[in-house]
Amino acid sequence: MNITQLKYFHAVAEYHTVSLAAQRLYISQPSLSNAIRELEKEFALSLFYRRHNGMFLTPEGTKLYNSTKELLTKYAEVERVMLELGGDTRRLRLGIPPMLSSIIFADIYREFAEKNGHTHLEISEKGKYELLSELNDGLLDTVLLPHVKPFDISYRAQKVGRLEVVCWVNKLDSLAEREEINAKMLEGKPLVLFADTFFQTKTIREWFSSAGAYPTVCVQTEQLSTAESMIESGQAIGFTFGKIANKNRKLRGVSLFPRIFVDVSLVRSKDVFLLDGVKELEKYFKNSNPFDK
Repeated sequence: MNITQLKYFHAVAEYHTVSLAAQRLYISQPSLSNAIRELEKEFALSLFYRRHNGMFLTPEGTKLYNSTKELLTKYAEVERVMLELGGDTRRLRLGIPPMLSSIIFADIYREFAEKNGHTHLEISEKGKYELLSELNDGLLDTVLLPHVKPFDISYRAQKVGRLEVVCWVNKLDSLAEREEINAKMLEGKPLVLFADTFFQTKTIREWFSSAGAYPTVCVQTEQLSTAESMIESGQAIGFTFGKIANKNRKLRGVSLFPRIFVDVSLVRSKDVFLLDGVKELEKYFKNSNPFDK
């Protein structure tokens, strides 16, 4: 058993097919299949059930997967650190929720990239909870996240901004004329919310619950553009950050009652090697706050 075989084994376990795993690893299917067969031959057992709808772990395969997951994460971390120490180009994997990305994406790429040309910035857009999971698994170096409570002590969080969550309505809607909107006013109204993996969705659901109101959700999406188009067409009402809401002249952001403010922090794990690229990004946010622009 070697690291390469374990990488291939984990890929098949996660994608459930040799073809997709090989595609994601940029290797040939025969090479991947041979690696799995060699592992099974070495241990004299089957690691996967081969079914018409994919490959799924046997109890023995599950044991191997769970026992080696942390090992692969640590290996990848050590490999990245050594490559950075020995090379001129650094790779920084940053995770950002889509709504935050729509506010600062251009600024980060323009300003940070210009000042730190030796750092290759890779940005992943997902919901808060997915990003935290990938950070914990070593798949991301740092994440930019909204929050209302302090992070667990296992993280190092640097606050970089503060944003207001508002109700996002079409200007032709009578609600657009109000200064504030409470949850009861939205009962029975068709709402478009983001996926449940998004921090803002959990916050909005708690806002409704605390008011004793029930939201009528017609659509959930991971795309900001989908929510915007539904609101613009008058099919639904949504929620976003105030800095986004009024960019579309046909829409308006109205404060909620009680108002909701969230902090935005750059977050990393405390127990991993602090990469130079992460240091540079923390310095960038300390000296330049794109959320104020």
